[in-house]
Amino acid sequence: MSMLISLIFALHLGNPSVRVVWKGIELGAPNMTARAYAQFDAAMDSLYAIAFNATLAEEPFNSGQQTELQAFDIEERRLQEERSGRGLRVVRWLGPVGGCLISPLVWLIVAAVYKSKVTDQRAKNFAGAPGQNGGAWKYGTFDCCSDCGYCLHGWFCPFIRAADTYQGANLDGYWKVLLLGVGSYFLGQVLSTLWGMFAFALVGEDMDLSGLSSIFALLTQGLLALYLAGLRGKLAEKFGIAHSFLQDCCCWMWCACCTAIQEGRQFDEGTSTRVDCCCALSKLANGPIVGGPVVVGQVVGNTVK
Repeated sequence: MSMLISLIFALHLGNPSVRVVWKGIELGAPNMTARAYAQFDAAMDSLYAIAFNATLAEEPFNSGQQTELQAFDIEERRLQEERSGRGLRVVRWLGPVGGCLISPLVWLIVAAVYKSKVTDQRAKNFAGAPGQNGGAWKYGTFDCCSDCGYCLHGWFCPFIRAADTYQGANLDGYWKVLLLGVGSYFLGQVLSTLWGMFAFALVGEDMDLSGLSSIFALLTQGLLALYLAGLRGKLAEKFGIAHSFLQDCCCWMWCACCTAIQEGRQFDEGTSTRVDCCCALSKLANGPIVGGPVVVGQVVGNTVK
């Protein structure tokens, strides 16, 4: 039993000769998965605990030896927690950093394809279509699920759809709207990540950053909502729709996807077009009737009284 516990102590606590043997085992099994390695390490910990308890029960250790064994056990546990914490920190920061780098690139590629196939194919002379729906939006803010194609565009690509609508209505540039929309979202993520790294370097331990992350997101989204609310108001005026700046801000702040769908459907019907998945612009045969009927020709004969 003494030899067994000595071997375990040497293996876990840094005996050079046993470490060399263990390194040889690691090099000899390159196909061992991380899960198998973790299971083996857990089994070694269990074996260590069994040997430790059995030794204390069978062999008469003096108080100094027991204190030494307890110190070894505490140190081993500390090292394991440190290794585990380091791995969790890497995973914790890898997600936000990877999202801030990869997601914008995907957005830009999709936006470029959408612009070439949809936005650039629209007519450039849209002046407005007032008086079609009695001064109100034809579709409500929460009618976004009534059309599957528009629902998918607005849900997965809200800022692309909004940029298409606002450029088509001659209100602002496509790339300006898109970059401000996507950039505000990722700016909140970057600020949250940088603050977390700063706090960790300052304090030296992990912190709960969920609250701060929400603050940064609300700040950036609030500024974006102010900008988009102004464009929504101008679009409403082109269709003769009554609007409120405060209500427009709330729509873009809390219901961005639904708002992009509502404006997109209104604009497309006003221009007799439709956008289907994926990035397919089609011209409707019958556009909206604007104005009253026109009589062509002249009246023949006398009026009958």
